[in-house]
Amino acid sequence: MRDEWSSFADLLADLITKYAAEIDIDSLPDPDMSASPPQKETIMDFSVNSAALEVENELAA
Repeated sequence: MRDEWSSFADLLADLITKYAAEIDIDSLPDPDMSASPPQKETIMDFSVNSAALEVENELAA
């Protein structure tokens, strides 16, 4: 059974196949797997600071 994403997946596969030579995927560098994702506290701090700035901007307007 095909769902709504199957056509999109087919399109992506066709595009990758068509343009693989131009993109030259084999010459791309390997991803840096040594970098760790940001810690939860960092994400939370950013969210809280962003929300505080939005409130300040709304109050100043």
